Amino acid sequence: MCKALQANIFIVNGAKLTMAPKMSPNMGCSKRVRNCRSKDQNSAFDFKLAGAIIAVSLMILSSLYGVGVISHTEATGSPISPNVANSSPSPDMASSVFFDNFTNDTNLNTQMWEVNGPAQTIAETNFSSPSNTVVQPSLSFSPDSGMEMSGVTGSYEATGIQSNRTFSGAFVARASVYASEAHANPFIFGITSMNGSQGIAIVGNMNSSNGGYYGIWVSSPVGSSTGFWSWQPNPLLTSPALNQIYILTIQVYSNGTATVTAGLPGALGSSYSMQIGNASYYLFLAQYEGLPYYTGPNHAFWQFAGVKAISKPPSNSTSGSATEMYIVAGVLIAVIVGIAITRRRRT
Repeated sequence: MCKALQANIFIVNGAKLTMAPKMSPNMGCSKRVRNCRSKDQNSAFDFKLAGAIIAVSLMILSSLYGVGVISHTEATGSPISPNVANSSPSPDMASSVFFDNFTNDTNLNTQMWEVNGPAQTIAETNFSSPSNTVVQPSLSFSPDSGMEMSGVTGSYEATGIQSNRTFSGAFVARASVYASEAHANPFIFGITSMNGSQGIAIVGNMNSSNGGYYGIWVSSPVGSSTGFWSWQPNPLLTSPALNQIYILTIQVYSNGTATVTAGLPGALGSSYSMQIGNASYYLFLAQYEGLPYYTGPNHAFWQFAGVKAISKPPSNSTSGSATEMYIVAGVLIAVIVGIAITRRRRT
């Protein structure tokens, strides 16, 4: 009988774990190795080792695939103060071809934006049925909150601003926004073709009293013969909060696939992908009220908005990343099973 067992030491996420099995009267010695363990101890070790490998693998997959691993993450708890939230533009927007940091503005930059531009007007009138009436926005600026947008106070109203230039090919558009008061949809972040028949938008209905309308949604005219912008079946976020900053992202690939994401600053968000087709797209920031539960003011504060060209290879859909993730997961499972079989054979 072996009189001592060699401790098993391995590293998981920077921490050293040491497992020293206890001696057992039923313990037998392996002829091939100096270590000796009972079958129960070998089995326990295999399960612990497998668990450690799985934990490390999940961390690796999370870092590699982000939303592919965590596809739906929502904020919980009390809203944070928008003035102290980390809403600074991410480093990947540094080389944007179009960027406006509204906290640095004192007035709307008319070299970049147009109030109720023609493409935005066509799109936002078709966010409701009957069509929305376009009203004049009220815009104000502060270094703490950015650009405040309001103006929609009644049923079937819409307002906003549109970029003075278009974007095509592969690009990513991103913005930071929060709503301080909502009776309907105080913010929309979207892209639209000139005739409003192509595009996609992230719509924030921030009033929890609005029944099934409450949430942050995806809207698009794709598939509509009339250009009507309909909400997709499921919301990106089901319980958004007032005075909580959200980072909104629209990524368009060269094959016409668009992926939209909504989440908290510095955190993974919830994403949705669909085919919108290739076009020259205008960027727009807006708000609207359709068929209301309640009518009243809507106030949104935009910290920044920008567009950056990207050079990533086109993706047909999110299934590409999912397929790669399944392959990696399969390999990891095979490795775990192989380790367990090998260790049992050695005993």
